[in-house]
Amino acid sequence: MTEKELELEARLAAIEHVLGHTLARLHLLLGTPEEQMNAIERQMEGASVATTFPTVDPNQADKFAKQVQENVERLNAAARDIVAMRRSKLLS
Repeated sequence: MTEKELELEARLAAIEHVLGHTLARLHLLLGTPEEQMNAIERQMEGASVATTFPTVDPNQADKFAKQVQENVERLNAAARDIVAMRRSKLLS
């Protein structure tokens, strides 16, 4: 991995970390019930599937769309884990 690639990976990891924690904090602040979190996640993941890449080679577009979907799912899972951890601490 080149130094530039490493810098980009570190930047992306920081962005993902902040987004996951921000999403979790929003759910906690709003007191989002489990069923509503599920609906929000389904909506986000559905929107990610519909993401298009008009400037990308059509052969690569499906691959990129799948990666976007997987990453949205990963961010949602990270936020959900944080929410579960915080809620369990509040209840104990």
